[in-house]
Amino acid sequence: MSKTTTTETQNRLFSEADDLSFKLGGLLNIVKLAAFATEARRTLNSFDALARVLPEVEDNILKFVSSPTHWKHMDDNAGEVLEHIANELESTRDELDATLPELKRETAGSAGGKTIERACHAI
Repeated sequence: MSKTTTTETQNRLFSEADDLSFKLGGLLNIVKLAAFATEARRTLNSFDALARVLPEVEDNILKFVSSPTHWKHMDDNAGEVLEHIANELESTRDELDATLPELKRETAGSAGGKTIERACHAI
């Protein structure tokens, strides 16, 4: 394989690795948002239960939480979101499994190759 072809292949593979990294970062943000939404729903459920038992608390809650019952009209789809994320992570893992061997081969012996080798072992 010529030096130009090797460089082009390495550039393509590094670009694919960057794309996968970006995708993983996006998925991570979605998981964090789903976790936050789930916790917020749990907290607002607790506020609602407390307000039913102690109606005088409702006024205090309204001072800090605008529209504290608005969330009741929204579907709780955290499970669906997390299922989607699981599917995306599985797909990303498969892409990574397909890309890493070629990337390791193309960068063997280089400093970048050693970094990739360590990353492969971590995965």
